[in-house]
Amino acid sequence: MNRTKVSCLQVSCLLALLLTIAYSPTLVFSLDPLPRESGLKQSSRPGLILGQPVIDPNDGTTTQALGKASADSWLTGRAPWWNYYCGVGLPLAAEMQSGSFFLPFVLLLHFRNGIVLLRLCLQLLGGVGTFLLLERLKLKPLASVTGAVLFCFNGCFAWFQHASMFPLPFLPFTLLGVELEYQAPYLQKVIVRNAGLVLISVSVALSLYSGFPETAYCNGLLAAVWVTARLVGIAPKFRLAFLFRTVLGSIIGVALAAPALLPFFEYVGRSASSHSAFGDAVLPPGGLLRVVLPYIYGPVQAFNGIGKLPDLLLIWGNIGGYVGSVALTLGCVALFGRKEVALRLSLGVWAALVLGRTVGIAETVKLFHLIPAT
Repeated sequence: MNRTKVSCLQVSCLLALLLTIAYSPTLVFSLDPLPRESGLKQSSRPGLILGQPVIDPNDGTTTQALGKASADSWLTGRAPWWNYYCGVGLPLAAEMQSGSFFLPFVLLLHFRNGIVLLRLCLQLLGGVGTFLLLERLKLKPLASVTGAVLFCFNGCFAWFQHASMFPLPFLPFTLLGVELEYQAPYLQKVIVRNAGLVLISVSVALSLYSGFPETAYCNGLLAAVWVTARLVGIAPKFRLAFLFRTVLGSIIGVALAAPALLPFFEYVGRSASSHSAFGDAVLPPGGLLRVVLPYIYGPVQAFNGIGKLPDLLLIWGNIGGYVGSVALTLGCVALFGRKEVALRLSLGVWAALVLGRTVGIAETVKLFHLIPAT
């Protein structure tokens, strides 16, 4: 146990160092989206590289604007239920993307460059969670550290800095909780045996509080695939208890997130909402290559509408990140290991189905339409 703590501390320091190096330009060039998205600036000086720092303008229009309003409200001793700065007023916490109850993380948006501080914390948290998960799977230290670094700097974090990626860091902790429950019958300490249930509950709650229930739902789908794979490997006499405790942890997590979910559902029920085209969006031709080679068509939004290039504006609008050639290669190699065969194959099939849905393969689209809320 002591060795584990030391290893986790070392990995945390390594990730913190890498994140500091990666974000060092923000010490000179701020990533504050307010000047870029508010329309209030009169002039700007172009950077060394063309394009935008992120894909989605919601880092300014929702996360920075609504998140700072929520943080300031908390710091004055008031719960951020209402946005007084939008016309006659609008619900604030109920909009979800404000992440009003995403405590303590939302408080970082009070500060200058708060977006960067929030990203640093979430990426570090996701990397540490991945390391703990891979270590629990008994991978070699090099593999665990490599996985932690790859998740810490994954393609969603690279291209987004609004609420759509905020639930991601809690996925490894949910899966770690599932693993602890899977191993619980063979563990002697009662505290460790209950850690899985606690981890699942807290991570599910935080992923919902973070402000983007769609991504939190995707986290839950992957966790369901993981649980299904583990049901194959666990002893039959422990299966029912394992399934019950993992489902119970999820239910407790949703219950803990009730202060954010109940206003959200009430707000949606009273709003003029309709079916969104994003539910049927697919990655257009030319976009699949970018999943592996993310900058093959240049920096973000740099060359939209130029020459005979594909419709880059549409591609940038429908892509949710990238895998990268290194991560893809390592993932493919991992499919052929001799241990944890059920888990490897389940994750491989799930990745293939998600990729098929992303590019619009008809069979996978129909399959995903069978899943509620997809």
